[in-house]
Amino acid sequence: MQDHQTGRMKGFGFVKYSSQAEAEKAVEAMDGRVYAFCSAHLFPVKT
Repeated sequence: MQDHQTGRMKGFGFVKYSSQAEAEKAVEAMDGRVYAFCSAHLFPVKT
């Protein structure tokens, strides 16, 4: 997905886990970590 004003990629995606426990573990381990000078923020979505 791109920013309409700058044309730069917004840098987000969707990941589906096979279980709720795996998803919670990933969020706990990765939320707030820094990758390539950018903070990762994970927001769980119920489907």
